[in-house]
Amino acid sequence: MEHSHQGMPQCRHCMHKFTTWHAFFHHVSARCCAFLRAIYNTDNPEVTILPQLNEALVDSPDIIALARDCSWQDLAVLPQVKHPEQDHMIQECIADIKKSNISIATMFGTFSGEIPVPSELREATQELDTLKALLPSLPQTFAMDLEEPEGDHRPPKWQKPGPKGAPNGGKGKRQQLPRGPRSSNSWRDNEWQGQNPPTQWNWEPRRSGWTSQQEDAQAKQLAELKAIISMLTTLVLRQEIQLSVSRQDTAYVVFIKTQGQNNLAQSLYSIGDQWHQMKQSSPEKLRAPMRSVLFQHFIETIKLRFHQMLASPSSRSQAQELGLISAKDSLIPGLRWDPTAKTHVQEDRIEPLRPEEITASLDRLLILASKEFVVTRFHGMRKLAEEYTSPTLGMFLEIGNRTNEAQEAWELLHKLTQSAVWMAGGCYLRHERLQLSALAKRLAAVSK
Repeated sequence: MEHSHQGMPQCRHCMHKFTTWHAFFHHVSARCCAFLRAIYNTDNPEVTILPQLNEALVDSPDIIALARDCSWQDLAVLPQVKHPEQDHMIQECIADIKKSNISIATMFGTFSGEIPVPSELREATQELDTLKALLPSLPQTFAMDLEEPEGDHRPPKWQKPGPKGAPNGGKGKRQQLPRGPRSSNSWRDNEWQGQNPPTQWNWEPRRSGWTSQQEDAQAKQLAELKAIISMLTTLVLRQEIQLSVSRQDTAYVVFIKTQGQNNLAQSLYSIGDQWHQMKQSSPEKLRAPMRSVLFQHFIETIKLRFHQMLASPSSRSQAQELGLISAKDSLIPGLRWDPTAKTHVQEDRIEPLRPEEITASLDRLLILASKEFVVTRFHGMRKLAEEYTSPTLGMFLEIGNRTNEAQEAWELLHKLTQSAVWMAGGCYLRHERLQLSALAKRLAAVSK
């Protein structure tokens, strides 16, 4: 007899497939098979039957030992019983599964055992783990509602001052809000103040006793100054446009939600502040710049909250309602900002990604962030703080192009651009667009 459908036997002579054990017993005892009838009708049937029965004997000490304590149902599911010739391959597969980092998903849930972290990833995030150990635990909850700022999609760095000819020297109502120092570093004081004071023009006013030649010379000098300033303004704006074109190949813009407890914007400030404290107390413990550590914390937070979004059926259902996961094939779609609906909608032109592919890309970005010349800029458009009044915080991210690691990091970020994975952490990442900065727009407006 041989195995047939769903574990039921099949006659190896007439190839009849049995659906019940009763039919099998009747087939053997009633000798329904012509081959069996021929065997039993011989003078010495044991001479013919015994050699065929010996073929069914199991020549395996392990299975014989198990047969003493196990039932036939337990023995039937053993791989060695069904395919004894594949025992070495089965053992190799079991060993490979034990060494791998995959999780086993079943109809009863997902295996939640601790997965060992690769040594390369652990070494790359060593400084970030040291800084996080000095901070209180940050709850990792994913937040998916985020609105992208309108207009030029960037929050202003500071309030625009009043016009130069306004009353009280231009210090009107718009100057009542506190203004922080203008600095490219959010934590560095203005050390340059007082050292190199700006040059002031000592323009000599017109005197009543001036001759016409002196007045003509002054008017000519004023016209020359206006022409020089106009040319300098044009040159600066052209350079700004060219820099904006170049930044499209290397720069990204990140919008982070600032509302809610323990949001990503607040944790970035905490990591940066802790980095500065360690820089002053134990500088020998730091090797990576602050921008790399902040970027690693940013990627790590997105990865953890993305896993939380996929962990439970309730969170997956919520993500599907928000359009962050496709209900059909569980892919992560791309998103774009709809200014009319004031929300993010799915973008069909962006290829959806598998969750496993996204996780692998985030892990690789954590490793590449520790390499030199990869993250060349990662800072806020405004000063980082513990509390924010604006609903979003804009951040500049720029990737270098001098090394192979930097090129790989750019390709990974390009693949994840505008993906719904960023919404799990309450943020949104896209490429830098061709547009002037706020300061360049003001310069172009006053030069008209």
